[in-house]
This record gives sequence, structure tokens and C-alpha cells, in this order.
Amino acid sequence: MNELTKPATLVVPAKCDCDFAKTDLEIDELEKRYKNLLATDENKKDIKSICAELNKVKKALSDAGIKTEKEATAEIKAFRAELKKRTDRIESIRTPLWEQVKPQPKPEPKKVSVPVKVCYLFEGDSNYISEMITAAEFNDIKVTEVKI
Repeated sequence: MNELTKPATLVVPAKCDCDFAKTDLEIDELEKRYKNLLATDENKKDIKSICAELNKVKKALSDAGIKTEKEATAEIKAFRAELKKRTDRIESIRTPLWEQVKPQPKPEPKKVSVPVKVCYLFEGDSNYISEMITAAEFNDIKVTEVKI
């Protein structure tokens, strides 16, 4: 039954060459230059422009990482898409077959309500009988006939 064979694939790990040592040296320079700066009323404008410049550097580094990751994983994404096409085709074969043989849930037994007439005979004075009727009605027992 297992006539289908797995597709032959050649896996080559993604390789991302990045000179992190050079990047670390550049970040070290930025740290030396700006790490101990204190904002004052006089240099507030300069500090804001430094922050803006650091944001640009951070964004450029992040964007480069995102671009590299997209390039490195593009082949994997294409492989997964092609693989999904095949698994979907297999599922389209399997589903109608499974619908024919899957276990069916057991039907719950139908509940049939049958009205039951219950007769109570109360003996005693009329006050006691009234209390019993009130208690019965309080418990959803319909009192239809009272003989005193």
C-alpha cells in the first residue's frame, strides 16, 4: 500500500556570512561616544538628533537581518508550498474514504416524558391540608382535585 515514496531532497543548511566582529567594533565606538552622555537643557536638541541617528543605525541593522533571513528561507518556503500541494491531494483522496468508515457517534436515547397522575391523601384539619397543598404546588406538583 505504501507505493508512494518520499521526494528525494538535498538538504544544504542555510549559510549566513556576517562579520559580527566588525559590527561589534562599530557598536563599541558608538558606546564610547554616547554611553555616558547626560541630557541637559542646553544639549537636549543634540541628544534628540543622536537618538534619531542611533535609531537609523538600529533599523538598518535590523532590515539587513530581515533581508538575509528572507533570502535564506525563500527556498524552504517554496519547498513547503510544494509539499503542501501534495499533502492536500492525498487528503482529498483520504477524506471521502474516511467519511464512509469513520466511527459514528452513538445516538443518545430519546427522552420521553409521560404525564403521571399522583394521588395523595391528606388527613387532618383543613389548615394542615392547605399547608400540604401549598407545599406540593411549591414543588411543581399540580394539585387538581381536593376532597375535604
